[in-house]
Amino acid sequence: MSLDAAVLQIVGNNSALTLAYELVRPFGSVSSVGVHQEPPLPFMGRDMYNKNISFDFGRCPVRAMLPIASRILLKRQDVFGNIGGESSLIERVVSLNDAPESYELFDKGKCGKVLFDPSL
Repeated sequence: MSLDAAVLQIVGNNSALTLAYELVRPFGSVSSVGVHQEPPLPFMGRDMYNKNISFDFGRCPVRAMLPIASRILLKRQDVFGNIGGESSLIERVVSLNDAPESYELFDKGKCGKVLFDPSL
């Protein structure tokens, strides 16, 4: 396994955080923008101190990034998979009226990423 100086973790579950920690080399940095589904982090501050890495996390600036990310997602379906497909980043596209139900399902882990289309 090769070690990287910086790791961007965007999944939000503990297995992804653990992998990011394992992949980053000493003096490196882990940045996490996923919504963390499990309250305790899989490592302690002392672990980061001993490996001498920095760890930053917070919300992704969605309003700034969504237009760029949407263009890339639509342009590179060969990489990201068709919407709703097995390897897709987006599970489904729904109307804004479906937002409350979609957020509830996402919060319960019953669906993945959803795009809201105001034209629906």
